[in-house]
Amino acid sequence: MWTSLGSAGGTDGIAAFDCTGPGPVSASVIAAYPLQWLYAIMTAFKTVAVPAALQTAAVAPVGLGLDVSSVSITFPSNTAAGSAIIFSIGFFTSYGYSLADFETTLSCTDSQGNVYTRCPTSDYVFTFIATNILGGPLTVTFATTVTGLTSLGDYGAIASEVSGIAHSSPLDAWSQSSQQGSVALSLTSPGNDFIHLAIWSRGYSPVTAAGGTNSVAGLTHASGPFRWRPKVSARDLFNAVKGTFIAPGNNWQSSDFPPYAQDSLHGYGGSPLDFPLGDANLAADGGTRRYLDIQLPFTISTSAAQRIAKIELLRRRQQGTGTFAYDMALYLAATLDVVQMTLPFFGWVNKLLEIAVFRFRISQGEIIGTEIDVQETDPSVYAWSTAEELTPAGYSQAVMPTNVGVTGNGITSGEFSINGT
Repeated sequence: MWTSLGSAGGTDGIAAFDCTGPGPVSASVIAAYPLQWLYAIMTAFKTVAVPAALQTAAVAPVGLGLDVSSVSITFPSNTAAGSAIIFSIGFFTSYGYSLADFETTLSCTDSQGNVYTRCPTSDYVFTFIATNILGGPLTVTFATTVTGLTSLGDYGAIASEVSGIAHSSPLDAWSQSSQQGSVALSLTSPGNDFIHLAIWSRGYSPVTAAGGTNSVAGLTHASGPFRWRPKVSARDLFNAVKGTFIAPGNNWQSSDFPPYAQDSLHGYGGSPLDFPLGDANLAADGGTRRYLDIQLPFTISTSAAQRIAKIELLRRRQQGTGTFAYDMALYLAATLDVVQMTLPFFGWVNKLLEIAVFRFRISQGEIIGTEIDVQETDPSVYAWSTAEELTPAGYSQAVMPTNVGVTGNGITSGEFSINGT
């Protein structure tokens, strides 16, 4: 199970996590929005005892767009002799520099004179390790010697002190990936390795390992009362969506797209006997069909229109909404971020909530905290299968038979032989 080591960021940001082997280890990292670039590196380090993260420190720019040539982190407490320091940093280069300019100019040192080894890297995120450190007060410094007054753009860095790491040749295995929206990594730990995961995101938003989002302890940073409404009124609750889009085949006129509902026609419900029309939403609403009417004047595809209709429907079926007041700990949150909230009062453990509105709380002209309006959400809102899609005329998609397939003797099964007689 992954444990968060913390996060730091300005315009862009870094998050780090750890877990232990042995065996296959995987991580799925999901961005807060689909076009966000993620760069991730997962590294397995050999151990000589049960590993443990002793302390962590992080640093980020004090202002947006502040370019520097070095970054330093000071641990809050004295380090222990014989432990290891794992330092991860993510950054984007200043204008006029490419990543290649930095590859041979990066260094990691500290105030004790410990020697750091650079681990295999992913684009724009780097991990260094120093083992068997001397111990005592410690400041770690990352620097580049690229010529110029400025070199590193927005950055975020995290340093962790870890016990139990092997003193020599600690690197055991590694995996890296970079992609928009989400990344997936996996490796096999030969032994009880310490697994370190560093993720650098462009356009900082909370991210986490194992397929979720940033966790929020519901009352840890609360600075005022909260309000939660678990249900909406019947007039605001719909179980089907219909509407119009722009149809190229109808002289680009506004035309109806096939209505969407989670019924048997769209591949839901084992049988109409399960629910009316196989529609669980319709059954939950007492059998009364209520349509949400939408207009999509910038959509020219029936497929896209139906998928949008599903999103509109399922967002409204997630009925819970609320308002929470926090201190400045939520300063980095933004509208459309998805967070996991733990709130024992409601029995919530990592409940998924989407931030609908973010605002500052102001008193006598001074910012005293933050406030967010949230709504329940779930990954299923955005899941889609072509089996749910109807033809433009409103019929289920035809399943075409196929005779393609190869038998054990190399002959395509289902083929016919014509001998000419």
